[in-house]
Amino acid sequence: MLPCAMYSPTQYLPVPPPPLDSAAYAESYQQVLDLGRSDSVVRTADQTRFALQIAGVNYRPGPFALWNDVARGFAASRNLSLLEAARLFALMNVSMHDGLMTSHTSKYVYHLWRPITAIAKAAEDVNDATIPDPTWTPLLATPPYPSHASNVSCIGTSAARALARFFDTDVAPFSVTWTWTGAAGAGMDVTRNFNTLSQLADEAGMSRVHGGIHFDFEVDAAAAACRKVGDFVFEHTMRPL
Repeated sequence: MLPCAMYSPTQYLPVPPPPLDSAAYAESYQQVLDLGRSDSVVRTADQTRFALQIAGVNYRPGPFALWNDVARGFAASRNLSLLEAARLFALMNVSMHDGLMTSHTSKYVYHLWRPITAIAKAAEDVNDATIPDPTWTPLLATPPYPSHASNVSCIGTSAARALARFFDTDVAPFSVTWTWTGAAGAGMDVTRNFNTLSQLADEAGMSRVHGGIHFDFEVDAAAAACRKVGDFVFEHTMRPL
C-alpha cells in the first residue's frame, strides 16, 4: 500500500532499538521480563485488564474503532457541523493509516526479535545483564512479525496528535467504555477516564509492555515518530476551506 499523505513509509522512520549489549536494552529486557509475563506478580490487576482491553481480548472496541469512538464523542459534544466532522474523521483516520505504515515498515527495517524470543535466547545477545528464561510466556499472544516499533503506539499517537491539532489542544477530558464480549458472567464493561488525548495513546502503548509483546523503547520510538505523522497530515492535507 501507499501512504495516504506521507511521501513514503520511511518519511518518519522510528529511531533504531538500542544495541543488544547495551545497558538500555538490559533495563528494558528486565522490565518486560517482570511486567509482561503471563503470571507476573508485579503487574497490577488494572494493568492486566487494560492490556487485554487494548488487545481486544474479550473486549471491544479494538484500536481503530476505539479512536473513532473518541472522535465521534467529540464531534457530538462540540456540535461540529457535517463538514467539520468529516474533516475531523478524515484527518484522524489518514493519520492512523500512515502511522501504522510507519511503524509496520520499521519492523522490517530493524527485524528485532519479540520479547518471547529475546528472553528464551538471552544467552545469544552478548549481554551479561540479561538472564534467559525458556519457560517465560507473555500475557498476550505474540504477533507473527518483527517487533520494533509498536503499531498500537503509532496508531494511538498519530490519532491523538491529529485530534489535538484539530481542536488546538491536547487537554480534553473524555471517557471510553470497553464492552465485555467474553463468556456471560465472567467479566463486565469497563469505563476509563482520561484527561488528555495523549494519555490514552501513551497508556495504550505501555499496555503492550504489560502484555509482554513489546519493549518500552519500541513504544517510545513509535510515539516520537507518529507525533510527526499526525502533524504532517494536519499541516499538508484537508485544510479548512
